[in-house]
Amino acid sequence: MTLGQKPADLHRLEADLSVQLQRPTEPNLKILKLGRLHMILFASRSYIAKHGRPTRLADLRKHRLITMSSEAGVQWEDDYRRALGELSSSGDPVVLRTNSNSALVWAIAGGAGIGFLPSYAAAVSEDFIPLDLMKPFPLDIWLVYHAGAKDIPRIRRAMDWIMKSFAPRNMPWFRDEFVHPDKFAQLHKGPKLPNMVAMTPKGFL
Repeated sequence: MTLGQKPADLHRLEADLSVQLQRPTEPNLKILKLGRLHMILFASRSYIAKHGRPTRLADLRKHRLITMSSEAGVQWEDDYRRALGELSSSGDPVVLRTNSNSALVWAIAGGAGIGFLPSYAAAVSEDFIPLDLMKPFPLDIWLVYHAGAKDIPRIRRAMDWIMKSFAPRNMPWFRDEFVHPDKFAQLHKGPKLPNMVAMTPKGFL
């Protein structure tokens, strides 16, 4: 198993399966849409306690923003600028750019600034506070595999587990339509998600 922004090269047998946000164009690969991420702005409780909570988009000029840097064809920076519109062109409020998803999560959880995360961040930790400042932007999630891969029992089992993990019926944050985190508790069917940021490094300003 490999993790990273750059999708595994299935042609070079770097992996049997790939879960990715880029829809592949190779004709001999099979693809299945697993669901959709809805990227929204989050701040931690500690950040809001120290810097206040923005109530409109223009307020972000007075706040600290964190974003993913573009890498391997994933245009995070472009998505960020499209989402923030004129705000991003009137001066750069970004205090941290990172090409690491985990670093982004830890920085936001640690109070370093405000940033875009998938809406399910609110289900992972109650410390993530969604900021309703703009319309969410979607990113489709794709399962990619070789044509005959699903006929191999171990790969078929892995596929079944992945599809169950992303099932929009049970996981409302993966639905095509945006579901606000306020509704997760009543719509989520399954055990409570583990707090993946419980070990977040402390000390961010």
